[in-house]
Amino acid sequence: MSPVELLKSEFTRWRLSNTPNYTPHTVQHIERVTVADLCNVSCQQLHGWGFKNWDGQNMLVPLWALDLLRPGEELICIDGRSVKVGYDDTIDTDTRGGCIAYGFPHPALKKIANVAR
Repeated sequence: MSPVELLKSEFTRWRLSNTPNYTPHTVQHIERVTVADLCNVSCQQLHGWGFKNWDGQNMLVPLWALDLLRPGEELICIDGRSVKVGYDDTIDTDTRGGCIAYGFPHPALKKIANVAR
């Protein structure tokens, strides 16, 4: 099973067990996920899937998971630029620690950062 297939399988399992409105019948196969979907997953679970906390507010996306994101989803570069998945050829796939230099703000990280201030 490829890493993308594994994440789809894991995310489907996670969604089924954590979202009461989803059943095995309604979630047959997840083709693409949104940033909102990923924000509903705990930071710990995302880390287990290879996502990395960049700056205490943003989770970086592992290279292999980039194709899993729905076209049009907005990612933030570590230099602050916003890009759209599938519509912006400037997404550099160079990696450090398995992740590209693009991610998304995760609400749980913001809560942790606000408490620390």
